[in-house]
Amino acid sequence: MALPGQDRAVPVWVGDGLLARAPDEVPRYATGALIADAAVAAAHADLLETFVTAVIAAPADPLLLPAGEETKDAARLHGHWTALAERGLDRGAVLVVAGGGSTLDLGAFLGATWLRGVSVVIVPSTLLAQVDAGLGGKCGVNLGGAKNQVGAIWQPDAIVADRGLLRTLPASEWASGLGEVVKTALLAGDDLLAAVQGLDASLGAADPSVPDIVAACLRYKSDVVSADEREGDQRAVLNLGHTVGHVLEGLALEAGIPVAHGVAVAVGLVAETTALAGDAAIVEMVRGFVRHVGLPDTLDVEWDDARVRMLLDADKKRRGATTRVPVLRTPGNATIEDVALDALVAACRLGVAS
Repeated sequence: MALPGQDRAVPVWVGDGLLARAPDEVPRYATGALIADAAVAAAHADLLETFVTAVIAAPADPLLLPAGEETKDAARLHGHWTALAERGLDRGAVLVVAGGGSTLDLGAFLGATWLRGVSVVIVPSTLLAQVDAGLGGKCGVNLGGAKNQVGAIWQPDAIVADRGLLRTLPASEWASGLGEVVKTALLAGDDLLAAVQGLDASLGAADPSVPDIVAACLRYKSDVVSADEREGDQRAVLNLGHTVGHVLEGLALEAGIPVAHGVAVAVGLVAETTALAGDAAIVEMVRGFVRHVGLPDTLDVEWDDARVRMLLDADKKRRGATTRVPVLRTPGNATIEDVALDALVAACRLGVAS
């Protein structure tokens, strides 16, 4: 498929074995480097080497990163930029970025900022990255515990989603991806909703419907982003569950509690719908859907009212006294609404177990 962009279309390949046989249509470059989650690079060393050497004539040493949100701390940027300088990467270079959502966020941001912008090729390695984080051009880093406070929209030259990478995912990463799958299914409704409701959570990536679900999630997001690349209005629906989810992630991160992004989003879906939709039937449908795929509807983090308000204040969607939040009315129908701070604090409180 191709994602229409403001300046050009972004080609997207989805399938098995794509790293072993880089599609001929993927651009080729004289210089560049791999930026990858260190665990992904170790688990798929041969495949990534094959792909990188196919698209880069003279690749520099890879830049390997720790997994998780910690890698997106803005305080680390100087070290990363220095590493790119040491590799002698010029304006004609490409960064092949391989990993999950955090790695893609950081790697693409380095591409957007290095020498005022170099080419990026995205290789999403997790379910979350393949259905959501790898597509759309958003990238950024965290500042003071606030997620993605510094960032850009920087479209890659290509996205290569090899479904074979999903078969080695640990359970926690699979669960994180399911949170974004559920969000997308609620927004899309109809066939995708029915397909995800039919998932057998115990099978993980072995469920035979997974390839079609991944492709359908990508098609839905592609349609939304192509209509609103710069998030002026319509694209904001993709933030469903994220306002509360990001706050809960922030609380967990500061407490040293590992919480996967998609799991926090799943909790956010239930909390936001409960607090803002005003419809018991839709709340129970969302709660049941989240539980069906094996995800929680609350998180065990310590409540800190002042910190919650600070994180909500830092939300990029805030406009003055209110924040623009998507509210699910029915499957396939979410409205963008201006929500006051106190209402969002109450929604966040619903996502905390104790």
